[in-house]
Amino acid sequence: MRSCFIDSNIVVYANDCNAGEKQVRAIETVTRCMKAQNGILSIQVLHEYANIALNRLH
Repeated sequence: MRSCFIDSNIVVYANDCNAGEKQVRAIETVTRCMKAQNGILSIQVLHEYANIALNRLH
């Protein structure tokens, strides 16, 4: 099985209600990885997401 690295941009767009089509595609990507059980997140991605979510996404 092939792994899929999920970048912080994907996680941010998936949670950004103002991202429009980017949000839709990001949610599809995360959903596909979850169903296939092959998605990978790094600690750095989680730190970047937390920083952006706390400061920009509120």
